[in-house]
Amino acid sequence: MFAILLMLFASTSLEATPTNYKLGTCLCVTGSVVNVRSGACTSQSIIGKAYRDECYKSLNSKLTGCGYAWYKINFHGQGAWMADFLETSSSPLCAAGSVTPVGGPNCPLQKYTYLGSRFYDAYYNGDPGANVHEDFVPLMEVMNAYATQCGVKIAVTSHFRKNPVQAQTSCHMIGHAIDMNLLQDDGAYCNSKCLATYYGGGPNDGIKCFLDEIQGHYPLRWGASFNDPVHIDDRVCLTYSTWMSQRADILNNCPV
Repeated sequence: MFAILLMLFASTSLEATPTNYKLGTCLCVTGSVVNVRSGACTSQSIIGKAYRDECYKSLNSKLTGCGYAWYKINFHGQGAWMADFLETSSSPLCAAGSVTPVGGPNCPLQKYTYLGSRFYDAYYNGDPGANVHEDFVPLMEVMNAYATQCGVKIAVTSHFRKNPVQAQTSCHMIGHAIDMNLLQDDGAYCNSKCLATYYGGGPNDGIKCFLDEIQGHYPLRWGASFNDPVHIDDRVCLTYSTWMSQRADILNNCPV
């Protein structure tokens, strides 16, 4: 009976007043158990459940006709939607990195800033942060978690690119990739030549730990398999129709 009541609580349509949470705001669950969905409506499929006092980063917000204010969150490494059974918090679960909009409300590019994370700008520019697609932000968080676990820092050398450099349908051109070097906490720096030695080998150190975790976390893809060992993406660009749609969305709605 208790489980049935929880399911009713999570799925019953109630009016909710939208709150203007900023992107990157730490949101903690106030309901006993709340359904996490693939889209911003109760008709969308349930991909998991969130429980009271669990905390997630806000990726976006959207008010729909389904009777709720819905918030896009980083749910265990993927973008997902939750109804407004949430409150803002300063929980350490949301401490790493932050997200700010690149353009207006229809622009899918977000700036993942490096402050508080294991990322840093390899070129030490004055405004450190990676412009990435909002759907790639959860995977930036995954990479940050693995970097913390393995004792490395991620020196970002490239992120969103307006124009192609090599592949005509590059994941960079839709904000679904970064290029990087790695810095171990002991000071050892690993550039492209060094990273290539870890493909199928390399010493058992923090760099190998990080790259092994990346290779084991689908849909992340390390570029060493196609002779680009500084590259990490999420394979979205491999589907041409998706690449075309997201590319058009960025060019039409973002100041790039």
